[in-house]
Amino acid sequence: MGAFVITYPRDRIRTLLFFGIFIRITFIPAGLLIGFWFLIQIFSQVGAVANVQAGGVAYAAHVGGFIFGAVSARFFESLQRTAKWET
Repeated sequence: MGAFVITYPRDRIRTLLFFGIFIRITFIPAGLLIGFWFLIQIFSQVGAVANVQAGGVAYAAHVGGFIFGAVSARFFESLQRTAKWET
């Protein structure tokens, strides 16, 4: 997800929005939706640290994977741009 948001920040993702009993299908920018997901992972990690009962998911691993994906995508993206300029 980190690599996707770096590579395609303006893409729009089809999403279901729930408003009580109303459901709507809409397109949300990838940066907004993935940013919201990232915040959920951060707050879930804080809950796990505070000894609040949480699921067995390693939230810190999700955050670390997101950050690694964002950093590595930036590295490979710059290599692609350099190759395009050389040809």
